[in-house]
Amino acid sequence: MSQAANVKSLSELRPEEARTIMELQSQYADDASMRKLSVHDWLRLSWCRSLDVKKASEVLTNHKFWIDKWNLNDIPIETIRENFKAGFSVVAGRDFDGRPMLWQRMQFMSPSQIPLAVGIKSTWLAMDAALADLESNRTGICLIYDFRNVGMNNISLNLFDVRDGSLSCGAGHPSHITRVIFLNPPMVFKLGFNAAKPLLPTAVTSLVSMINVNSHNQNSWYETLCPKTQLPEYLGGEQRGDYFSWLTRRLDGSRFLYHPTEIDNEGWKTPPE
Repeated sequence: MSQAANVKSLSELRPEEARTIMELQSQYADDASMRKLSVHDWLRLSWCRSLDVKKASEVLTNHKFWIDKWNLNDIPIETIRENFKAGFSVVAGRDFDGRPMLWQRMQFMSPSQIPLAVGIKSTWLAMDAALADLESNRTGICLIYDFRNVGMNNISLNLFDVRDGSLSCGAGHPSHITRVIFLNPPMVFKLGFNAAKPLLPTAVTSLVSMINVNSHNQNSWYETLCPKTQLPEYLGGEQRGDYFSWLTRRLDGSRFLYHPTEIDNEGWKTPPE
């Protein structure tokens, strides 16, 4: 994935993007917390619901709710670094439509060992890293969950955790998600997802598709997804590197409503006075 290039000025944007940002800024002119947002933050908020001001405002309301509910500002970046050391997130490239792919290896995920709040904040930071350039906001993100080789310890059967995790990321974070893929999901996960579906907004569930890899397509299953070079290294692609380093490099200099301390290539900077 290319180096991040945050938008600095409305002049870099299309008229409809600039107009949406100005409408949102006007709507939140009296909200002191929103004055800290950069132009790129406003762009990400604008695109989270395809430049619909009303729907973007609803996402922002949800965003603030989840920040407070899970005390996300209190989770330090060091905790996020340790979380990613498990290896469930791997560097990937872009799909055929130019979407940045955020790739999860579910066999290394242990829900019982990861507090839900840490999982939510880790996912939010990853999505913000993927959206740290203009074109990615326009195309949206592709989320991919590879379930191959998973066991029961890799899957949460707590429907409330499934619901809260899905809502906080699909409806509670200002990100433009346009594709979600479950790769070789086991039957128990399908049953759990179907049970949780009524609890989730259509905006989340309508994006989901499933790809099954078997002996007949094991060398070609990705041909409707992305060029082989854009696959993670473990699948024979050319995308590699330390995930946390990728994340902090793309987020260098950023602050968020849920992480007010500036992020740099080392992961943090001293908070302002």
